[in-house]
Amino acid sequence: MDLKKEINKYYKVFKGLPSANPIVRHNQENDAFEIFVYDMLFRNFVTELTKSNIDEISIKIVPPPDEGIDIFHEEVEGDEFQYHILQVKNTKLSAVEIKSCFDKMKRTVDLFYNDRKKVNKNLREIISNTNFDEDNENIIKYYVVHVGDIISINGQKDDEIIINIDELKTLYDGIKSKSVPSFEIAINSKSELLKYENKKSKKKSIICSLSASILAPLVKKYDNTELGRNILFGQNLREALRKGSKTYDGIKKTIIDEPHNFWYYNNGITIIAKELIIEDKKITLKEFSIINGAQTTSSFLQYLNEIEIDYPKKDRSKFSNKINEVFILARIVETMDDDQFKNKITLYNNTQNPISTRDMVSNNPEQIQLQKKLLNSDPNIYIDIRRGALRPKGIQVEKHRVVTNTELAQFIYSSVLQKPFIAKDKKNTIFNKDKNSKLINEYYDGIFEINTGAAFKLSVNEIDEILFAKELHKKAKQYISNYYNDELASINDRLKKEKDPDTISELKEDLRLYAKSKTINNVSMFYNLTLYYYFKKQFDKRFKAENKKFQFDRFYQKGDSYQKDLIKEFSNLFNMLTIKIIKKLAEDNPTAFVRARASENLFLKELKEVIADDLSLKDKYQNFIKSFKV
Repeated sequence: MDLKKEINKYYKVFKGLPSANPIVRHNQENDAFEIFVYDMLFRNFVTELTKSNIDEISIKIVPPPDEGIDIFHEEVEGDEFQYHILQVKNTKLSAVEIKSCFDKMKRTVDLFYNDRKKVNKNLREIISNTNFDEDNENIIKYYVVHVGDIISINGQKDDEIIINIDELKTLYDGIKSKSVPSFEIAINSKSELLKYENKKSKKKSIICSLSASILAPLVKKYDNTELGRNILFGQNLREALRKGSKTYDGIKKTIIDEPHNFWYYNNGITIIAKELIIEDKKITLKEFSIINGAQTTSSFLQYLNEIEIDYPKKDRSKFSNKINEVFILARIVETMDDDQFKNKITLYNNTQNPISTRDMVSNNPEQIQLQKKLLNSDPNIYIDIRRGALRPKGIQVEKHRVVTNTELAQFIYSSVLQKPFIAKDKKNTIFNKDKNSKLINEYYDGIFEINTGAAFKLSVNEIDEILFAKELHKKAKQYISNYYNDELASINDRLKKEKDPDTISELKEDLRLYAKSKTINNVSMFYNLTLYYYFKKQFDKRFKAENKKFQFDRFYQKGDSYQKDLIKEFSNLFNMLTIKIIKKLAEDNPTAFVRARASENLFLKELKEVIADDLSLKDKYQNFIKSFKV
């Protein structure tokens, strides 16, 4: 990889863009390094990096001056959010400098929480366009990207990730194949290998024993890439183990107490490679990935990292040397260019035990059929059915029409099926296999079964409106959040000056009420979709609005007041009514309320009573349709 050449390529495309506040300034070629890094780490979240989608990029990358944060990326799934915050340096950083970068990013985030007006305007505007909020249960990862060699530092926290030049090169080389480009393993003799070759396909396979001392550095070399999704495990359906898990603790204990017996206790790993070359003293793997064994192999690196950081210097070599005694059984399979064969190996090697991931169903007929049907429809809707898959190029897909299959199931359950609790509760189990179900389990089948599932029974336009309603909720939520932030700031300012005890008491109560409403606004997505679709079911036929659509072209057209007016009206009619109902039903903990099974029926019952008692709601909904649908 010629880094200077790559940076220059992005500079030529993006210099002076966007014109109002450029990310890449004229005569500042180094600014383009941030776009290169964004492309390497986040390319799955944009169709392609071109001038035409500068608006999409400019809400992720902070124009200079940036206050220590160069990239602020929001990853959204349903009503849950994960944030990736990066400082990018095209220089070699020392351990002290890296620590300083992490500290500065965290101080800036704390400042945004406490007094966002003090945060630099460029960064504040980007964060304000996301759902980032101190009341959200945010998952935050902080990254320092630099072109030096350092990949870890003493005292490094679990939420701190360092990406060095080697990892950027690895991403660059392996990003297309989702696999390691090439690797050589030394062997003493061919007698160590048990070889199998399919005479029809000519695909070679071997069984051998690999040392953990080989695998651990390999994991380290390819760690942290693609937002932590290790290229070494690029085609693996399971994630690596995390510190503190029971399985990891067991592996660690075996390494320390019985390293020579590890081979007997472990089931081994499976590796697939596009090409397998067997020579006298080595085997070479081309475009390979560990497709079963990510948990075990990542544990070897984790063990060494713990020794380095947590153990006294005098004990480190004693415990780190134990990894040299650990061997593991490895099966290596050559796949050539046979993608179907490769996919089947990956699937079958991960179905021996229960696994909770949507990747397991990514090759199922119903997923492929639904993805093709919606992508080739009018309008084009793209369903992401597997992590890491690139969006198709050449097909224009509006922002709200990109969705994961998990989200689609959640949105359908909360809207058409009127089950907000199921939408929230079943997210993490919807792809878990139940042997008594036809496909996966009753919740999965209810959405994705080809003949009876809701996703197949709904028309493309009906799915489009569900996804657009989700987008409206998201923007309305931000609109309301800004209102609550202003009110809370105003009350706090008054509290600082107020002397009268009674007035202070009243202001504190106002703070509590606004804070509660703000919390409900942050956690009520599925209930709000349920409420909106309850209105549709009650009144659309009566008002002959079943076939009316929102004006999507106007919504995405710059300078048209349609988007602003629609968001304001959606907020006032639907979001605020949802907040009002939950505020009445939830005692002190709205977050616990939306997660409780009983809340679903309580909410629907209260909604029906509210609509029955408030005659104006019907008229407001009719006016909403007349104003925004055609």
